Amino acid sequence: MTISEREFIRSQKEQQKKRTRTIVLIILAVILIAVAVFLISRIPKKGSTFAAEFGMSIGDPNAPVKVLEFSNYTCSHCKTFALNQSADFIRDYVDTGMVYYTSYPYPWNEQDITYNASLAAYCAADQDIYFAYKDQIFSKVVGPNDLSDEKILDYAKLAGADINAFETCLNDPLLAERVAETKALADSYNVQGTPSFIVNGTLAYANNLNQAVEAAIKASGN
Repeated sequence: MTISEREFIRSQKEQQKKRTRTIVLIILAVILIAVAVFLISRIPKKGSTFAAEFGMSIGDPNAPVKVLEFSNYTCSHCKTFALNQSADFIRDYVDTGMVYYTSYPYPWNEQDITYNASLAAYCAADQDIYFAYKDQIFSKVVGPNDLSDEKILDYAKLAGADINAFETCLNDPLLAERVAETKALADSYNVQGTPSFIVNGTLAYANNLNQAVEAAIKASGN
């Protein structure tokens, strides 16, 4: 083998090494970008309690079990579930991808003292801060004075709302229709008390919610 041939082979090997290094670096860069995108997607939005929060729902929309909650803001059992039980429920079933959880405010009628706070809940949902807003309501409301329009705005601020957008939403004449639609949905499931939960179409209550979800998971084959 001549000197020129050896130099050619050496040159080819060096070029191959460079190409290999380049390919490895490109693969590593793609992996790092993918990891970064995933981590960013898990960061909760400003004011949002959960990373996967959209409107009044949290979790994976493709989860095998769909749970609807109807909750009244002056209901003591609703408050107990919201403040003492929901975190465990979300950890065990929503965060694991088994449950897609939607929570609705449920005023009994337009004379219900929670009616305005329930209207405002939809404005919170429009900013994906509904669960933070709901927690503010349940943790701070003790009596009727805690549901004044001024207090409702305070809760929205504490939940992280864009107050200008929030107030604009409150003046939407179609807002009442959204509450009426929720009432009609609850009536279709024969909801007569709060909190009530609909687990894949079946009515359940706080004391048997987990059992109903477990049964639904089993029925789904998961």
